[in-house]
Amino acid sequence: MRGYHYCQFCLAAVEPQHAIRADMRLRKSPDVARGNGEIWLTGVDGTNFAAPALIGHYVEEHHYLPPDGFIEAVRTGVPTPGVA
Repeated sequence: MRGYHYCQFCLAAVEPQHAIRADMRLRKSPDVARGNGEIWLTGVDGTNFAAPALIGHYVEEHHYLPPDGFIEAVRTGVPTPGVA
């Protein structure tokens, strides 16, 4: 992945970003969670799941409930084919 992603739910609750140097498009970084990738999981039935690296944050802070198959894949830890 290139760069990172701010939690859009946290961003909605903080003050808007302001420019540090407008000529360089530099902005002050908000103090919110950010992620920079995906996690991949495989369920026991072979279903492949992809989730943003921030999924733990979404569950803990924003009460997101992933699908049952995803939760089971987290619990079982089946290796995802082709991922080292």
